[in-house]
Amino acid sequence: MRRMLLAVLAGAALMFSGCGDSHDKLTADMLDAIRDMNGVLENVKDPASAEAAADDLAAIRDRMDAIKEREEKLGRPSPEQSKAVMEKYKEPISKEMGALMAHMMRIAQNPAIMEKLKGSLDKPGSPFPMFQ
Repeated sequence: MRRMLLAVLAGAALMFSGCGDSHDKLTADMLDAIRDMNGVLENVKDPASAEAAADDLAAIRDRMDAIKEREEKLGRPSPEQSKAVMEKYKEPISKEMGALMAHMMRIAQNPAIMEKLKGSLDKPGSPFPMFQ
């Protein structure tokens, strides 16, 4: 469980470390995607609600993948850019990642929910290794 948490945090750190058409823009876009994911996961309480959320989560995962592709094209930020983006987004990133971790921990404790969400979040390279 601890390794899964560390893997998700490491993936998020990589996503946020070099985001954007500008680094700022992609960080904002990724933050919006994580907020949207938290909004969907908030309502996942049982296998039926997980199944209902699966398409929305897959769409958010695809948005995240597209943001990661944009990041790869842009390249790594300079140390100054990275510092500026992290200063700007540190608090909301921390809040949203904390909420995401809480949702993932809750879901990880229910195999029936995990099974329903597996197809939505298990794409190779996903920031959600527990579903792969």
